[in-house]
Amino acid sequence: MSSQECNKKTEEIAVYEALRNSIVSIEERVINTKCYMYVLYFTLLGFGLEFPHLLIISYLVLIVFQTMINGDKLGAEKASTFIRIFFEESREIHWESLHKDPNHYQAYKKATRDIGWYIDKYSAAILAAISFILFALSIHAKTNENCIMLLDVVNLFISFLLCALTIYINIKQYSNNGKDLGKIEETIREFKTACYRETEEMEMQTSGNGHRSVVVPRRKIVIRRKARGGRSARKT
Repeated sequence: MSSQECNKKTEEIAVYEALRNSIVSIEERVINTKCYMYVLYFTLLGFGLEFPHLLIISYLVLIVFQTMINGDKLGAEKASTFIRIFFEESREIHWESLHKDPNHYQAYKKATRDIGWYIDKYSAAILAAISFILFALSIHAKTNENCIMLLDVVNLFISFLLCALTIYINIKQYSNNGKDLGKIEETIREFKTACYRETEEMEMQTSGNGHRSVVVPRRKIVIRRKARGGRSARKT
């Protein structure tokens, strides 16, 4: 194996490790984000039992944190799809491909999807429902005391809308997951085809000029820089 091939292998391993580490980092960030969401939510819930209007703020906490979780999980799936297409399809590495195997998926799903799994995955929707129920009960108590005001009715309507929005954001991650990931995989495969086409054209151009130097496609440089430096270079 020539030194150029060794260098290429080393660079590919570095990119693979960077992508795997980014997935692990995202998974840890999702766990931390959920912990922060729970802490802030139950803090507001405690004050909300005394001042019910603070329960409306709890929806904003759930919406912001769940949106962050959705974005992180989609980023992890993007990195996983890139690994499968660029690395595992031509090598004896199949860790990310294992997650897409139908038989493994069904076995893993059967082993893990208990009541705890659903509580964890739909925690934002469950907490939003709790906030709405508590807020509605506080309005109902005022109704019994004949001291309900128009502002309370407006706040109840706003509470319902925010609750519905939180549930939608939480459920959307799973209801549209297959469609979104399918589109991401399609665009990454198109990108891979474009990379190889560009490589072939540049190599033909080089061989036609009589040079023996190895041409590295500019698109691959973008990938390598993103993995090492954490920032992607803009293609010119």
